Amino acid sequence: MVRFFSRFFSRGLSDATGPTIKLSEALPAQGNSEAYIEDADLLSFPGKADGVTVTNTVSGLMGLRGNATPWPAVGKEQRTTYGGVSGNAIRPIAMRAVSAIGNAIPGFPILATGGIDSADAGLQFLHAGATLLQ
Repeated sequence: MVRFFSRFFSRGLSDATGPTIKLSEALPAQGNSEAYIEDADLLSFPGKADGVTVTNTVSGLMGLRGNATPWPAVGKEQRTTYGGVSGNAIRPIAMRAVSAIGNAIPGFPILATGGIDSADAGLQFLHAGATLLQ
């Protein structure tokens, strides 16, 4: 599961104490953000949502050594688990999602949160359709 839409904001967002409504915790994806545009479009009608956060972390596995043991490995049993991939590693995924949503729903507020490590990267997201950056 990829969390392209981590949070949809309620109308109470302008109030710092206003609620944040989680309408979708996780949506299935194989890097194809167009599959979610219909869902985001439905939420963009007045009273439904004020914007969308794109993206959250993407689930990943760091790697396996040549002998099939996990890396990094933790504890006596040398185990690992799936974790959140973020930062530059997810920038292409985040850029594609921001661009696809921005093109499909012009004017819909998009908070870009994945892979922004410089002013240049932030500017790329703004050109792709983001209205806010984190």
